[in-house]
Amino acid sequence: MKNRCPWPADDDLMIKYHDTEWGVPLHDDRKLFEFMVLDAFQAGLSWKTVLHKREAFREAFDNFNPAKIAKYDGASWSPLSTGLNNTVRALAFAPNGDLYIGGAFTDAAYPWLCRWNGSAFSVVGTNTDLNSTVTTLAFGVTGWLYVGGMFANAGGIANADYIARWSGSAWESLGSGLNGSVLYVVVDSGKVYISGYFTTAGGLTLTDRVAVWSNGAWQPIDIDLPGSDSIFSILPASDGSLYIGGSFSTVGEDPDENAECGIVSDRVYEIGVASASANTYPFMQVRGPGTLKAITN
Repeated sequence: MKNRCPWPADDDLMIKYHDTEWGVPLHDDRKLFEFMVLDAFQAGLSWKTVLHKREAFREAFDNFNPAKIAKYDGASWSPLSTGLNNTVRALAFAPNGDLYIGGAFTDAAYPWLCRWNGSAFSVVGTNTDLNSTVTTLAFGVTGWLYVGGMFANAGGIANADYIARWSGSAWESLGSGLNGSVLYVVVDSGKVYISGYFTTAGGLTLTDRVAVWSNGAWQPIDIDLPGSDSIFSILPASDGSLYIGGSFSTVGEDPDENAECGIVSDRVYEIGVASASANTYPFMQVRGPGTLKAITN
């Protein structure tokens, strides 16, 4: 009689998995991808549940045939050309329908960021414009592409650090840049909201690691989040509210660090219009010599 661990119990699929796959080294990329997907979908469920749906997953994912990036047409998955050589982190459609792709890939002709026109990949700018991973992409209504990530000096511009924008023909910095990587960018009503691991933007100190580019300058957002954990997502709503999600939490905070905004929550915040706390405020420096007599608005 074969000795087994107790966890398969008397389930035939679990027994087969235990005897033929569990603990067996894998070197096949497609098989590794299959287990990555199955493992992700078991979150909050159980391995037994996912294993019994394995054939359905194989059908849905076209037998797990990716090449780092793929397209689903409603019936089956298909690769984009021969794929890319490493992880894709961000996708964004340009106004003309081209797909822009950012990530950790280092394909010699188009590292970190490339464009897909429906039939082929091509470089954005030149293949030396970026020097590290792109984590997030967003287009504005004017067609500017805002790019965030771990790079510095995009396009050779000294201040294009961790955030930059592409006009379609040239790179530009946003002010004097940041001091740490960007995780997320979203553009709404002419404003560019960002979050990440930075603590300064355009010379401003930002303890909550979130900022907005508005009217040609970086501005803070009037929030006070607990701890120092990251913000992973920002969503401006149509009514002017701003939703922020991340790994921060008020659990164990005493007193509540969000008392200023009157919000007590865990990992997601709605910054409402009524409190005006979704507003941003400008940062102004006045330098001499001379005397400042008055300021009006």
